[in-house]
Amino acid sequence: MLRRLIVAGAGLSLGTAGVALAAPPVSLPDDLRPGVLVDSPAASPPPAVEHQRPDPGPPPSRRTHTVVAGDSLWRIAASHLDERAGPVAIDAEWRRWHDANRAVIGANPHLIHPGQVLLAPDVEADS
Repeated sequence: MLRRLIVAGAGLSLGTAGVALAAPPVSLPDDLRPGVLVDSPAASPPPAVEHQRPDPGPPPSRRTHTVVAGDSLWRIAASHLDERAGPVAIDAEWRRWHDANRAVIGANPHLIHPGQVLLAPDVEADS
């Protein structure tokens, strides 16, 4: 064991075939030598990076609906209303869904795609 420490300390390594010399030591500049502290720009810590927080998503008070194949704004609106809601109430509600999600849906309320996440219209906006 002592022999390995002496050999390792001298820059030598033991291989299976015997003793081999390691590469000769390289002269390092002062700011790269271990234990030497130099006040230089390379020695200063990197500038702090401002991290963006992930989008927390919709506020918990608002419901969402993920569009699936076969959905329409009419069906989505009707599913979020009382089952006794009539066509007049559903008509008003699907238009509110479109208004609340125009940025996701676009100008054509009849063209929605599976996977789109729609926010329910804000109930408090009507009060």
